[in-house]
Amino acid sequence: LGANMDPTLPENRWMVFSRCRIWAIYQGYSRELTADCLETFSFSYDQGGKWLFHVPTSDGKYYALELHLSIDPQENIVRMTLVRSQANPNVPAFLSDDKEVNLIIRPDIEDRSFHDPVKAFAGPEKDWPAAIRPLKNGFVFTLASQKQLRVFISRGEFVPAPEWQYMVYRPLEAQRGLDPESDLFSPGYFTVSCKGGDPLKLTAAVSEQLIVVVSEHQGQTGVVDFSIPYPELKSFERGMPLSEAVYKSLDTFLVHRGNDKSVVAGYPWFLDWGRDSLIFCRSLIELKRYSDAKAILRLFGRFENHGTLPNMICGEDAKNVETSDAPLWFFACCKDLAASEGNRDFLDEVLGGRTIKQIIFSIANSLISGTPTGVKADPETLLLYSPSHFTWMDTNFPAGSPRKGYPVEIQALWHNALGFLDTLDILDSQSPGADERIWQNRAETVKTHIFELFWREKSGFFSDCLHSEGPGSAKAAIPDDALRPNQLFLFTLGVIEDKVIAQKCVETCQELLVPGGIRSLADRRMETSLPIYHQGHLLNDPHHPYSGEYKGDEDKNRKPSYHNGTAWTWQFPVFCEAWANAFGISSHPTCLAWLGSVMGLMRKGAAGYIPEILDGNFPHTPRGCDAQAWGTSEVARVMHKLLENR
Repeated sequence: LGANMDPTLPENRWMVFSRCRIWAIYQGYSRELTADCLETFSFSYDQGGKWLFHVPTSDGKYYALELHLSIDPQENIVRMTLVRSQANPNVPAFLSDDKEVNLIIRPDIEDRSFHDPVKAFAGPEKDWPAAIRPLKNGFVFTLASQKQLRVFISRGEFVPAPEWQYMVYRPLEAQRGLDPESDLFSPGYFTVSCKGGDPLKLTAAVSEQLIVVVSEHQGQTGVVDFSIPYPELKSFERGMPLSEAVYKSLDTFLVHRGNDKSVVAGYPWFLDWGRDSLIFCRSLIELKRYSDAKAILRLFGRFENHGTLPNMICGEDAKNVETSDAPLWFFACCKDLAASEGNRDFLDEVLGGRTIKQIIFSIANSLISGTPTGVKADPETLLLYSPSHFTWMDTNFPAGSPRKGYPVEIQALWHNALGFLDTLDILDSQSPGADERIWQNRAETVKTHIFELFWREKSGFFSDCLHSEGPGSAKAAIPDDALRPNQLFLFTLGVIEDKVIAQKCVETCQELLVPGGIRSLADRRMETSLPIYHQGHLLNDPHHPYSGEYKGDEDKNRKPSYHNGTAWTWQFPVFCEAWANAFGISSHPTCLAWLGSVMGLMRKGAAGYIPEILDGNFPHTPRGCDAQAWGTSEVARVMHKLLENR
């Protein structure tokens, strides 16, 4: 249970309940429930997970234990139901129902931010046992925040028996170059006997301190009232179409932020990022979930200030506006919404004294004249200059993917925004420049210079960035020869309509594909150099900077790999969309087949969800966040678009 302690907004989750170790005992023979006796695992978006264990006995028979686990994230509640399956009369080896099996359940708890490990010697070894209040059927753990973790069972009893598990090794943390050893505390264990068909319910919940109710129950004092309702256990649905699974998984990331909504960019670590939330918003619009999409747009629209939007929001802190793409994705969402709804009514809504339309024009005019953060249009070409660290390829310490200058996807989004502004001008005869088609002319200027400065005809693809130390002339900037997937937005956003060029480019980009993802950089030699330094030491081959494994020390290994060969799930559907645009409706089955490769990712890691990244190298191991919002949402958006237009 990684609890979100603030009921009004997403914040860093707090780890309070880590795991249960469970032993089943029959005739003195104890067997821990581990993978070696796991028969099946099933997952449901509505009901959580279900594990079926076949546990052998000492006399050649076996019994089955079914464990259901679900979470209520709104209330910070984890529910676990453990049922001993009734014997099958047609299976002689099945232990009869009247034979009792004893269960020992030992919970391990914590009190920490999910970013940090626990070191018992640093204070918890003394403080945590004193914060435990044992009861007949559970215990209460008073957290440092003075909230309470309640863990209790529906029957059986709790036996106080404090125990520390020291130096619990976490292999994924080791891969990430972090401290992999953390301590866990168990205040005791539950013991209960069960016959065939007997259920047991265990609840872990975080609440304010005064909510715990202790009563007298069946002559026992100190019993926590089992007042938290349990949903009825239902059979899991089988054979769900992949598209439906992807659509359902979106709800996990959509969260309330006051009266508005936001998007948790990824679990377990991320909070709500600007670009991630707005890219996710496009999927909601495609699926006609207009209410949710508008709630996200209202949230970020309120923050607009001289052309800036939040890069990320940490609790209530939205001061980080170091992004050149979030404002442009805001345009893309408003354009998509107007097209999908068939009207522009949403643009007339008022946020903080301004209509959304006024906010849009404020962003555009600020980008042309220059934002306080340094994003500025080149007066001659009208291409947008972006400071280092401002695009989605934002690792900066060290600068693993330096893109200071004119990144290609920023220009595609900017052209898309200018075209939208032109349509608004046409409808508003009182708008300055409506007759002169100022915004259309600006869009054409941007389009002309994208083709003139980025297209590499002999190579068959567009430069990823025109590198410049400052917002000078884009024509004087240095185009790179890095083959990256960012150029695909030129085709999906309608900048480049020439089918011959589009087909040549997406065919070249096939080199980047892996199952379920697309590499952020091709494994090939480059003429332009990309040196990566850490504390004065060169970390890579500047002319062959591809790195196919994302693991190890953050600054020396992971950051240099993050956008230089690591495969990303969020741009993979963009490739499929670009291919469909280039080759037409006859290519849709091919594109859907490519998208289907995400099924393998959804069956490992976080069950039912798409991870953030994969290694560029075989076997393309999933890395990063186990469940990533925009990776999931872009699959949902493009899959729905292709299925609707077959």
